[in-house]
Amino acid sequence: MKIVKAPNYVTLTQLPVKLFCIFASLFFFTPVFSNNVNIKESYKDCVAKINDDTLYVENAYILYKWKLNNGEIIPLSIYDKKGKTSQNFSNANSGCILESENNKFLGNKKIRIYKKDKDYKSPAALEIEIINEYQLLSLKRIIRIFPNTPALTFDYSLSYTDLKDINPANLKQLNYQFKDIHWDYSFIEFRDMTDINDNLVFKSHLMPYNQQIKQKGNLAFAKNKNNGFSFFILKEAPNTTSQVNFPGYDFVVSNNSLYIPLSGIEKTNSFNEFIPAYSITFGISDKQTNGRIALRNYLRNSAPDFGKDREMILLNTWGDRGGEEVVNEKFVLAEIKRASQLGITHFQIDAGWQQGNFNKNNFEGDLSQIEKSESELWTLSKERFPNGLKRTVDYAKKMNVILGLWFNPNGNRNFILWEKDAQILIDFYKKYGIKYFKIDGVSLINKESAINFQAMLDRVKQETDGDVFFNLDLTAQIRGGQFSYRYAGNLFMENRYTDWSNYYPFHTLRNAWMLSEFYPAENLQVEFLNNWRNKDKYNQEDKFAPFNYSFEYLFATTMACQPLAWFEASNLPSEADYLKDTIEKYKKVQYDFHNGIILPIGNEPNGCSWTGFQSISQENQDEGYFLIYRENNNSDNHNINSFIAPETNIKLTCICGNGKDQNIKSDGYGNIKFELDKPNSFVLYKYEIGK
Repeated sequence: MKIVKAPNYVTLTQLPVKLFCIFASLFFFTPVFSNNVNIKESYKDCVAKINDDTLYVENAYILYKWKLNNGEIIPLSIYDKKGKTSQNFSNANSGCILESENNKFLGNKKIRIYKKDKDYKSPAALEIEIINEYQLLSLKRIIRIFPNTPALTFDYSLSYTDLKDINPANLKQLNYQFKDIHWDYSFIEFRDMTDINDNLVFKSHLMPYNQQIKQKGNLAFAKNKNNGFSFFILKEAPNTTSQVNFPGYDFVVSNNSLYIPLSGIEKTNSFNEFIPAYSITFGISDKQTNGRIALRNYLRNSAPDFGKDREMILLNTWGDRGGEEVVNEKFVLAEIKRASQLGITHFQIDAGWQQGNFNKNNFEGDLSQIEKSESELWTLSKERFPNGLKRTVDYAKKMNVILGLWFNPNGNRNFILWEKDAQILIDFYKKYGIKYFKIDGVSLINKESAINFQAMLDRVKQETDGDVFFNLDLTAQIRGGQFSYRYAGNLFMENRYTDWSNYYPFHTLRNAWMLSEFYPAENLQVEFLNNWRNKDKYNQEDKFAPFNYSFEYLFATTMACQPLAWFEASNLPSEADYLKDTIEKYKKVQYDFHNGIILPIGNEPNGCSWTGFQSISQENQDEGYFLIYRENNNSDNHNINSFIAPETNIKLTCICGNGKDQNIKSDGYGNIKFELDKPNSFVLYKYEIGK
């Protein structure tokens, strides 16, 4: 086997489709396999090496070993360096099974170890590339490990013509045979399409017997009940049935095995190149939070650091249902002024700024007609913005508000116009400095559409040096779920409206709270509405109707995430002005609060509970924040579980809300007694341990 070191690596969607084959041909060659190979590459605490017939990949947290077996790598063991526990495997087959009667393994084509430089998708990492040949396809695997991260990721890509002679049920991306038979599993299934879904997280728990059990979910947690070795597996894919060629399940487990079926690949390959399947990440669980902090560390360390560019209190007027008709220069300038008065940091012009009528745009005809129609559609409306956009941009800067735009990519013919759409956004960035774009209306119905849509995102990121930040709408259709495009920006979580009496503050808080156990809350946009509007649309006896909450409390339900002001600010009554004081206090700590690991504490929000979030500082774990809510209940105080050790002295400094500075002590279980003197109230505390 010939081993190649390379300084960098470019993935499929980092290149235009036509260039990819040229790129691939430069690297593909047929080496001779040899068991007498020794090579080592390192980056920071990451090390990858081949000693004879064994591949080792490790960092400060994890040591993973495989037997090379002529390139068909077989898992040997995984060692948890912090927990000092290990798991040995008894695989007779490789860790990824593509071989069948019609598709025999022919041999290894290439193995190389290299440092992947930082780019718009992720920080720098150490990578191992393995390309194997079969009769009917080629498999490329990238094993990726980041510094100081308790996990490693497997990227899978297949080159093939069609899979008609292969039984998809026999294809396995990840395949483990355990020597131990006592395992405890939890599976987490997620939902998006929030226009029809309001329950977004589903958990299941099992201890399997000797029969294989099929489970759905993007995430699994497992624990060996003999030695305590614990791990998580994240399938970085759309949610369940939104996946391409979904077999009906994500995991198959028994008491001594686990495998993940291959999905994300169409039966026919029309690209004549390597097509990516869904990535799989294997991580070592931390004992303190049963893997939640370990998962969060991976999600953070494997994505770009947006820094303070991530932080926003964003105003989007669509929540008041004015729609496209109200959008014009006069309206936008008034909204920017009102946003500035409230301390709001960003203003996004939703549908209506464009020249064409999107709902009536004609997508019929040949490609040249479609391209012409697309260009005309996304020209700035001269009627609504007679002075162009520069006056609006300049005014926003003057008012210390950052301007963003709404955009709906053309999905016609599986996003065939992705390059044109990318250029439209790039031009707005270069001409006006606009770098925040809400991406809406996407439907990724097959692999080609998913590849082209991602190519659009990637092109914009490349041409702007990663400066553009996307708000990805997850409210309808097939749009990638929580994990597909983590590098691109944040997630616009849901549409709720008082006009249709479907906005209930505790529902919104509940969705954020449940997702935050597994997904970074700071990467979610969560809305609060004008609760003076549409009081008559609700049952006046409904104690959960938004008019029964203060405007300040509605804002507070979004603080763990990125607050989305989902209303026309100029429609607010003057009494809303008091919110500015809370917003200004929040903005002073917003970045620091979001820079910690935010996890849910207390009870699940149900309108009547005590609930909240804890942000654990990663720079100093003796510091952090508590965001506590007393919902509609009769108790002035409550013991809330926390991630602080028992019998610990804690100094609480009130940032905003109904609390006061105080010194307290956690009880023998790590619970903390919080006090709030009225229902539907909140407090945001900075805490320091041992003070």
